[in-house]
Amino acid sequence: NTPLVPRVGDTVYAEVTGTRNSIIAKTEIFMIEKKGIIHTPFSGIVHCADVSSTYVKDIHDVMRIGDIIRAKVIGRNSPPFLLSTTGIDYGVVLAKCNYCLKPLILRDNYLYCTNCRRIIRRKISSLYILKR
Repeated sequence: NTPLVPRVGDTVYAEVTGTRNSIIAKTEIFMIEKKGIIHTPFSGIVHCADVSSTYVKDIHDVMRIGDIIRAKVIGRNSPPFLLSTTGIDYGVVLAKCNYCLKPLILRDNYLYCTNCRRIIRRKISSLYILKR
């Protein structure tokens, strides 16, 4: 049984665990799509240049600590894996409110907190889980 290791071209799911200098999101990759769950997560990074087809100045505008993202492995075959969320199906698939930490609901094209009634910005995947 070979352990699951992300490879360039794989689609992965990861949790954002930190940020650096407002330009990099640090992640823990916990699943490879169509291959399975990784029992010991691998580290990954998303640079703000690899988030979206539009310019992103601050990584906090598009993802936050605790967000679950769907990303493509674009570089390196060893940790930290370089990830990209460019493309309609990539980005945040589950997020919590920046203020009250309740799960956010996708409404039209934005994320909404039903608890504190705020609209929250993220780079949302078309596969976002909680929809209204």
